[in-house]
Amino acid sequence: MGSESDKRDTERVLILGDLQGEIMVFEPLQIKEISRGGASVETGFPLALNSLHEIRLTLGHKSVVLKGRVAIRKSSPTGPASNSSSRPNACARSSRNFWIR
Repeated sequence: MGSESDKRDTERVLILGDLQGEIMVFEPLQIKEISRGGASVETGFPLALNSLHEIRLTLGHKSVVLKGRVAIRKSSPTGPASNSSSRPNACARSSRNFWIR
């Protein structure tokens, strides 16, 4: 049986420097509060301050995709690595809360 490289259509090129990228991952989040200017969301993973995200909101059979930027990320009482929205105790169920505008 041949090696994995025998099955490739094209040859891979070794990166000699530093080549960075980003990946979009679809994970569930909980909308805690929402307004015309933004939303407070709870996630099970960290969101970088000032990072841009697409958020799909679904109500019944209809959904809409919004773009938002992480504007506020605060520590919460549940642990040193966790983040909270504008309320200090908003993090009872999850370790990470963010305000997205």
